[in-house]
Amino acid sequence: MPAIDPNVLDCVFYVYPDVASAEQAKEAGGTGFFVGIPLESSLRNMVYAVTNRHCIERSGPRVVLRVNKAAGELDFIPTQPSDWRFHPDGLDIAAMPIILSPGYQYNFIGVQPFFLTQQKVSARAIGPGDDVFMVGRFIGHDGKQGNLPTARFGNIARMNSEPLEDKNGVSQDSFLVEIRSMPGYSGSPVFVYINVLAPRPPDFGELQLTTYNHPMHGPWLLGIDWSHLSNFHPVLKEDRRTKKEPQEWVEINTGMAGVIPAWRIQELLNSEEFRMQRKEKDDEISDYSRRAGSPSEDSAEGEQIFTQQDFESALRKVSRRVEPSQSDAEKK
Repeated sequence: MPAIDPNVLDCVFYVYPDVASAEQAKEAGGTGFFVGIPLESSLRNMVYAVTNRHCIERSGPRVVLRVNKAAGELDFIPTQPSDWRFHPDGLDIAAMPIILSPGYQYNFIGVQPFFLTQQKVSARAIGPGDDVFMVGRFIGHDGKQGNLPTARFGNIARMNSEPLEDKNGVSQDSFLVEIRSMPGYSGSPVFVYINVLAPRPPDFGELQLTTYNHPMHGPWLLGIDWSHLSNFHPVLKEDRRTKKEPQEWVEINTGMAGVIPAWRIQELLNSEEFRMQRKEKDDEISDYSRRAGSPSEDSAEGEQIFTQQDFESALRKVSRRVEPSQSDAEKK
């Protein structure tokens, strides 16, 4: 596995049920990541916060995002469950549009070219054994003064040929990935990468001996981590053979994670509500651009009037516009 681009780490945020928990880095919540979809009328992207539905539903009346500031500090962004939209098929995915100012240290995963598609799976023969890595929140070691996402590594164990069921009996379209997911990693992005030198099907006996390029080797977003699979074993007496009575059970993490495919995230982001929001913003930005090309009373030479402020104003109606909060030092 090659070194991970630091920009990938900046795509991640942490999810908490309240500001106090986020400030104290309590053992609650999960992970999320930012995704960008390009707008047709400009070089800008509409950015979305993405996490698991269960991270939102279990948070209570508030969902707080913990994000790094560019100045090296933390900020806490409160949202409400009603701000989020869920996948229509009941998949464990949630998303909301958001605008983060330059005061934040963040990046986003572009749908193009970083989302894995079913076509790429077929064209690149992606399957069991291919390398994966996940970036998320390792509770207890997730950073006190700032978010410090942790990478975990593994392999695809099984393709998404059969769904998994969540605790409510809802089918979840899922890869099985050997990656040792744990509580806190829920909502983490999982990436797949093709080893440059390893033989690829159907030519398993031939080394590739090719140079790296992203369209051929990735990494691509495989999907979103939503569960770690457990087995339950009976508790034994001191002889290590006899089961205790009354019977007790202990949960054993199998090391397997359920990962919902990236194209199912894209389905949510391409829902009618989100598409209409993007079209509305495209129309407003196009209108700004047309007016920017015409002279105004104060600008005889046709000065450019479509500014960063204009763009953010055009997006503000449907997105959470967030400015970093002031630190105690800044307030004085």
